[in-house]
Amino acid sequence: MQEKVLDGAGEGGVIPVGQVRRLLELMDRRVGGLDDALGHARQDHRAAPEDSRARTELQLVVHYLLYEVAQCSMQRALFLAEVRGRCFRATERALASASVAPSEGKAGAGGKAHRLARTHKGGITPAQYASPLEVVRLYETAMDAVEQMEILPGASGREDVEEMAAVCRAGKLLYMGEAFRVTGSEANAATCYHEVVELLAQASTPHAKKLRELAERIDLEMKVDRILGEYQSSSTTAAADTQTQLKGANGPHVSAEYLTEIPNNEIVVAKNVVQFPPDYQAVACKPVFVDIASTYLDFPRDDEDLELPARKPDAVDSSHSRNVGGISKDKDDEAKPGSKGNKWRWRWGW
Repeated sequence: MQEKVLDGAGEGGVIPVGQVRRLLELMDRRVGGLDDALGHARQDHRAAPEDSRARTELQLVVHYLLYEVAQCSMQRALFLAEVRGRCFRATERALASASVAPSEGKAGAGGKAHRLARTHKGGITPAQYASPLEVVRLYETAMDAVEQMEILPGASGREDVEEMAAVCRAGKLLYMGEAFRVTGSEANAATCYHEVVELLAQASTPHAKKLRELAERIDLEMKVDRILGEYQSSSTTAAADTQTQLKGANGPHVSAEYLTEIPNNEIVVAKNVVQFPPDYQAVACKPVFVDIASTYLDFPRDDEDLELPARKPDAVDSSHSRNVGGISKDKDDEAKPGSKGNKWRWRWGW
């Protein structure tokens, strides 16, 4: 039943949620029936007389039912691990396609846009996004079930049990490597992939072969991506260096002609620019402003320069005597309110 559902979804395809639920319901029913049978077998075993054949047979029945319950739990955990592992790979494809070409959904498109988004983004909805750590926990659950099987007498050391334990450990290591790869620890991821290949080197079951091939493929893809990233970074650096060289070949000639060529231990000064403060040389016991004044100011040196033009006396204005404080008497009279006759006074009630 599990193989039919997995094959129906295609290689690496996401299994529909409805099929997963129906299959899990069948598994849970089987485990529930086995638990009921185990309870009745234990009750009969306790009721059987000691040192009897019936008690020995019931003990074997109890061990068989415990083995079947543990095996069903392991198969359920492995099936869920396969389902969530496919969801994780589909999640990576969806996020990669979304980062390369974001969707342009129209408002009100409804279920049609939702189905188109699933078709173009790896056949998965955001509700089905999975993390590699979820798959790691499912493989740990399967390992616990295998340990319960190994506790039973006669089960430890069997070839099929050892291979199932190797598959569970390899699956856990595989998705731990996926978690390392997602977080950027490629060295730890490569170590996990190599351990998976070593664990499943002698495995013969289809599940083990599929895990080994998946680990080899992911390791190879990671190496290819790293080589391509190094090549792209080197090509980008070379292009940037080329642009810098081109800019250096075309641009600096203009500014190099503008700046003076001086040794490295001196300050660069542009041509045709007055330096401030001025470059004077101070002498001991002489004020600095003397140098500045003697260099940049023109002082009279001849007697002719000392002669000043004769000043002509200003003509005395006769009306100046009438001004008091800069205001003439006529203007003072005009400023008074009563200087324009009685009309102005009567208007204001004076």
